[in-house]
Amino acid sequence: MSVDICPKCGLLRDMIESTCEREETNNNGDVVKIITKSFHCSFCNCFVNSEDIIVPKKKITEK
Repeated sequence: MSVDICPKCGLLRDMIESTCEREETNNNGDVVKIITKSFHCSFCNCFVNSEDIIVPKKKITEK
């Protein structure tokens, strides 16, 4: 579990982490998986921050 300063509480709190995955095609035709991690305060449930992790998946080839 990570800790961060909550913008609402103003104190150092434990964070609740949630993840969401989606697939997108970029301009080069590559399919990428984007994993978004969101962090919320465990005390007041206020949103603190999020980060995206981009994972290359496969390349689409034209026939």
